[in-house]
Amino acid sequence: MREACGGQAVRLGAKPLAHTFTLVQGVGGWGAAPLARSTPTLWAYAQRNAHKDTPKKINPASNLFLYILLLIIDLAEKTMRKSIILLCLYVVSLKSILSQTTTPNKVQVVTKLVQKSIPIQNNQNLQFETKRAKLLLSPSTDNQIHIKISLIAKHTSKQKAEKDLQALTYQIIENQGTITLKNDIQRDKVNERVTSLLKTIYEVQVPSSVTVGIKQKYGEIEIEKINSNLNIDCNYTDIKLAQLHAEKVDIQTNYSDIVAKNCSGKFTLIGSYNKVKIYQAHKMHLTGTFNYSEILIEDFSGEANINANYSEIEMSDIKETQRMNIISNYSDIEFKDVQNLAHFGFDIAGNFSDIDIAEPLKKDFVRTMNRIVKNAAQGSPVIKITANYGDIEIE
Repeated sequence: MREACGGQAVRLGAKPLAHTFTLVQGVGGWGAAPLARSTPTLWAYAQRNAHKDTPKKINPASNLFLYILLLIIDLAEKTMRKSIILLCLYVVSLKSILSQTTTPNKVQVVTKLVQKSIPIQNNQNLQFETKRAKLLLSPSTDNQIHIKISLIAKHTSKQKAEKDLQALTYQIIENQGTITLKNDIQRDKVNERVTSLLKTIYEVQVPSSVTVGIKQKYGEIEIEKINSNLNIDCNYTDIKLAQLHAEKVDIQTNYSDIVAKNCSGKFTLIGSYNKVKIYQAHKMHLTGTFNYSEILIEDFSGEANINANYSEIEMSDIKETQRMNIISNYSDIEFKDVQNLAHFGFDIAGNFSDIDIAEPLKKDFVRTMNRIVKNAAQGSPVIKITANYGDIEIE
């Protein structure tokens, strides 16, 4: 320690601490200036003045300014350190939360299988009366109906899935040439609330001589490569048909998606609020009544009679057609692929309808007041359209 009198500085401590004060006697009396090691320039300035025998008199105002400046720097350093610590804690907490939310418990799947084969009789019928089920139908290789039913419950708790599985019920009823398959969800069979995801899947192989009837609400239907006659009545069900060559297929559905690929035979489609796609359909006789629906038909040959209300119809790549009649109300109709349409005849009657014909074909059309006609070559088919309050486009 060194002391000085009469205007000399007093420096406490042979080695300055993180915050050292130098006492300075000036005109205005004694003052204290904090010294921060984090500010080398100011620290050197203070060190230099501390070792002088007769330190320079410091203006009290300047000394106060220096004190305030060093205090602000010191507070800024402390605040920055706190901010870095808080940021680290936030990152660690966020990582912990994300690890919990992005790593859910593993879903447990509990399945109950039921299998049965039934020899068919003459004039055998197979009837489905199902809810929220998935039906997979394929051809049988022998003279039997092969039935496989999967009852499935999914939950993060295996014990809960096993308990909720009891709510799924099924029936296989044989009665006078008709086999009926039923399912249901009986939640009252479980004493507590059913929280598992429940599903019933039917995988059925059907001989071609068996007539199939389906009544379903909510679910999926996939039928492939069978020649059985079909009668489908469903709502809120997605239907996929592939390589069906049945004599007769009747479908009545609402709020559903229907896709038919490479099918032939007599098809009748009736429904509202549906999306329908028919393609690679050769030798198909289509009768359709559609309301508030979207209909796409491409790569088509055969015969079509369509009645559409408040719908959209798009047809392309129309090939050999015996007859095509379209009656529409408040619906838009679009024909695509001019090259294939060139040999067709047209008879278009429009009432409050805009008719737009592509330039390569326009010269062949004759327009009257509310009718446009294009004569077909001898033996070629005629496409007849009657439209009310809808647009027709041929391109």
